[in-house]
Amino acid sequence: MSNPSDRLSHLSPEEKRSLLAKLLQEKAAAKEEPEVPPAHYRFDLYPEYLQLKRQLAEIEAFGLSNPFFKVHERVAADTTLVAGRELINYSNYNYLGMCGDPAVNRAAQAAIDRYGTSACASRLSSGEKVLHRELERAIADFMGTEDCIVYVGVTPRMSVPSVTCLVAMT
Repeated sequence: MSNPSDRLSHLSPEEKRSLLAKLLQEKAAAKEEPEVPPAHYRFDLYPEYLQLKRQLAEIEAFGLSNPFFKVHERVAADTTLVAGRELINYSNYNYLGMCGDPAVNRAAQAAIDRYGTSACASRLSSGEKVLHRELERAIADFMGTEDCIVYVGVTPRMSVPSVTCLVAMT
C-alpha cells in the first residue's frame, strides 16, 4: 500500500497549499449541515401529538369527556358495558364473535396450563412450540396447500399485534 505523502510528492508547495485549502473548505461545508428540527425528536412537538391536544381541547370546550381509554366492564362483543351502560361496540377485533366463547376460553386455559402465557422470545431464537406446527398444519389443510408458516408482526402505524400466514400454493 502506498504512503499518501508519496502520492503528493510530485505536487509543488503551491499546489499542496491549494489542495489543503480545498479540503479544509469541504470539511467546513460538511459541518454546516442543517440542524435536525426539534419536531423530529421532541415528543411534545410531534405534529400528531399537537393534533391530539387540539382535538382534546375541542372536546373539552363542548363539555364532553375524553373519548379515549373508556373502561369496558365485560367481554367486548357487539355490545359492551361502560360505566354501567350497555353500548353498541363499533371498535373491536372480535369479527367472528369468539371472544369470550366458552369453548375458546377452555382451549386457551388448557394451552396456558401446558405452555404458559408466553413463548418468551421469537421462534427463531427460542425454538418452536408444538402449537406452532399444529396451527400451521391446520391452516395448510384448511387452505388445501402443502404448508404454511405463521409469524407475529405489528400492524404499521397502529402497533397492534397481528398474525400473518404465508401459504405455499402448489
